[in-house]
Amino acid sequence: MLIDSKLFQSIEIHQKQLKCLLVCSYTITFTFLLILFNMRPTLIFLFVLTCLVANSRNSLQWNEAVVVLNDHEVLIGEVVIQPSFDIVLFKSGSERTYFPVSKISYINMREEGINVPRKFVTQVDRENGRSTVHLYEIVLQGELSVLRKPNGKSLPNFEDAHSFDYFVKENTSVVKLADFKKKIYPKIERYYSEKQLTQYLRKERLDPSSPADAIILIDMYNERLPIESSLVTARR
Repeated sequence: MLIDSKLFQSIEIHQKQLKCLLVCSYTITFTFLLILFNMRPTLIFLFVLTCLVANSRNSLQWNEAVVVLNDHEVLIGEVVIQPSFDIVLFKSGSERTYFPVSKISYINMREEGINVPRKFVTQVDRENGRSTVHLYEIVLQGELSVLRKPNGKSLPNFEDAHSFDYFVKENTSVVKLADFKKKIYPKIERYYSEKQLTQYLRKERLDPSSPADAIILIDMYNERLPIESSLVTARR
């Protein structure tokens, strides 16, 4: 029997709305039970997992990982990173639990089909006068590190560069990569000769306002490469 396309679309919309209502009701119930009964971490894990599955079209993708907690405890198992909840689901053998990102120091994760391990660190950010902890992926590590975090609710694929927001970290300070020219570039100008650097950028057609060119400059500065060879090498 053929189903009218409009009817099929309306059924699909209704299912999505019902799914959202279920997740909301789960959240309210969970909060109430947590306050009353101080639920165990395993039960919390199961609840969060249920909500994530209910709110996702695809099954959760577990990846092998090493997790280092703030107290230096090292855990080896599999993880699911959920930026929208600021949590990391963890399993090892029969153990099932979760960690808020505020308890995590570092994650080294191997994703299927990706030869390079994905590395994550936590960073304390100031938002609306409050301190919050977020998990950032390391793009480039050094005195000036390039970090990124998803601009959506889930962790994108490694190659999906446009699904991330990019940042530069210097010491404990994190600024948007878009602000590189204004806030970070002057430091590089002071290390190299400002005049020499300006002439070389013009010759190589590099723009500090460009995110891609900014990363080249950061890598050059971290390695303290001679200006005559660094940019040419970086662009090859």
